[in-house]
Amino acid sequence: MKKINQIRVDSLTHINVAFGYIKPKSFEVVSMGPATEEDFQALTNLKLKAPGLKVWLSLGGWAFSDNGTDTQP
Repeated sequence: MKKINQIRVDSLTHINVAFGYIKPKSFEVVSMGPATEEDFQALTNLKLKAPGLKVWLSLGGWAFSDNGTDTQP
């Protein structure tokens, strides 16, 4: 398995990452797992190789709208 820093970015314009999570009380953006903060940092570090690269993080997912959860409202 390749590591994130081994991704060839010479022909990429965007990387879409899923999913991040917003903590309901603090509004802090964190990994929804199994990705780690180190994985997110490694992804954004790819911009050192390709400064024009856009790294987009999708927040939420279908579980954010489940009834009875802190994130549903």
